[in-house]
Amino acid sequence: MRLKLPRTVTPPTQCADLESGSSQYFSKTSPTGMIFTDDFVVSAWVKLNAYNSGAKQQIASRYNGTSGWTFSVTASAQIELAGYNAGAGNYSIVTSYQSIPLNKWVHVSAQLDMSTFTATTTTSYVMIDGVNVPASVARAGTNPTALVQAGNLEIGTANAAAFFNGKIAQVAIYSAKVTQATILASMNQTLTGSETSLVSAYTFNGVITDLSANANNLTASGGALAATVDSPMNATEYGIVMANSFSTNTTLTVQVPEGYSLPTTGGIGTVSYSTQKTPYGFPGAK
Repeated sequence: MRLKLPRTVTPPTQCADLESGSSQYFSKTSPTGMIFTDDFVVSAWVKLNAYNSGAKQQIASRYNGTSGWTFSVTASAQIELAGYNAGAGNYSIVTSYQSIPLNKWVHVSAQLDMSTFTATTTTSYVMIDGVNVPASVARAGTNPTALVQAGNLEIGTANAAAFFNGKIAQVAIYSAKVTQATILASMNQTLTGSETSLVSAYTFNGVITDLSANANNLTASGGALAATVDSPMNATEYGIVMANSFSTNTTLTVQVPEGYSLPTTGGIGTVSYSTQKTPYGFPGAK
């Protein structure tokens, strides 16, 4: 049996829609709490409008042209996280081999271990839609094992250049390593601001305020807004009844997608169901 029901927590309905030609972005000068120099993670939901064959498109950054870090989509639509140390040519970087598509919400996250020159699930990694993807690491210049924090915190650009063309939602910046299991479990839930090791987080659900205690609230430039009605998160949950048992009441075991959860107490007020194995609009695979 297949189930369909409203999510117990109302998901966001808005996002930031940035136009690269209008130089739209968000920024915060001298961000509080952003002092990490080695391990860090950046994640976001993105929906690209177009590829930029000539340059990167920056999702989030703190970079002044020589020092800091950038989280970007490369000219070939790969996901890249880089740390810089006192020179644009002095960097450590992790890059996915896989590219992301156009006009589709995609969850991207990357972890950079500046002091370890490997790409593994526990050192430097890239995840796309919650899946660990093949990635490479590279170093250049002085082969830095630490980054230097500098510049403004910016969303949709880096040092007011390489603007993002598309939609962005649920941006999170962490000052330590985050397990891939944690990324997978949380990617379909809206950010709360209380996530472990979180430096700053932005839902862009009609607001550009920081959810974390650091209160790195953003300022919009170029007419950027977080008011476009679009969201990577569905208002509906789906499930497959896998087993049932009966004593006083019938107990159902329900399989749901990763990161989603059905209430286990209090009941479910509205539910649609089908006894067909593959009702219209449902995937046939588990």
